[in-house]
Amino acid sequence: MNEVLNDTLAASQPDLLGATLKTFATLCVVLGLLILILYLMKRFFYLRNSLGDEKLIKMIASFHLAPKARVVLIEVMGEKLVVGVSQDSIRLLTKIESVPEQAGDTVDMGGCIHEP
Repeated sequence: MNEVLNDTLAASQPDLLGATLKTFATLCVVLGLLILILYLMKRFFYLRNSLGDEKLIKMIASFHLAPKARVVLIEVMGEKLVVGVSQDSIRLLTKIESVPEQAGDTVDMGGCIHEP
C-alpha cells in the first residue's frame, strides 16, 4: 500500500526541470521573433523614407551655446543654412551662399568669423 501511495505522489508532482526548459525555450522563440520583426521593419520601412543614399537634410555642425540652446549648420537640398535651436523654437539665422574651398581661409558670415 505504501508503494502505491509513493507512486501516486511521484506521478502528481510536476517535472520542474522540464517546465523550466519549456519556459526558457518559449522565451527564446518569442525574443527571436521580436528581433527578426524589428530587423525586417528597419530594413524595409526605414530605407523607403530616404531617396537612395542622399539625404535631403544633413546636419554639418552643431555648437552648444547653453544647456538647451545651440546653433546648427545644416544643408537642405544643397543649400546651407545656419539655424538657432532653443527649447521653444527653431529660427533661421542666415543662409550661406558659398564657402571658399581653400583650407585656412576665414569666412565672414555677417559679423561672425568662422575658421575651418
